[in-house]
Amino acid sequence: MARKGWCLVLAKLVQSGGVNAIARQLGASPSATLAAARALMPGLIEGLRSYPGGVSALLARFADLGGDLLAAAVMGPDPVDSSPGQAIIARIGGIAVALPGDAPGDQDLRLQLAPLLAMLAVGYLAARAAASGLTEAELAALLIADDKPGTSEEEPV
Repeated sequence: MARKGWCLVLAKLVQSGGVNAIARQLGASPSATLAAARALMPGLIEGLRSYPGGVSALLARFADLGGDLLAAAVMGPDPVDSSPGQAIIARIGGIAVALPGDAPGDQDLRLQLAPLLAMLAVGYLAARAAASGLTEAELAALLIADDKPGTSEEEPV
């Protein structure tokens, strides 16, 4: 079964410990952080996918914000500066943080999480591009679907 690109990217961020790192950075529970990330990922990935000039232009533009080091900053032990993530979100046209039926605090958590999630996602794509020498088409495919059986966005946090 094909899986949307946001599921693949989110699964990789969960597997790498990125979602737990965000939870630690924000002082939130891993389960609440994962739920918020699931709500934000489709909009974030759509914004990245729609970046003018394609994935190569996106990675070139965000290299000056730190490229693959963006993810390392979020995952590190020190408090992270979220301004690069805020810049990413601004460049892709923003993402919705309010959803129908929000419980108290849901929107606040997503608002804090969004820039860190953007940093992780862009850092992941930059690292994949650098390590694997992926073509633009291969990078774009990461944002569309994953047809590998046995992968799941339901990884434990």
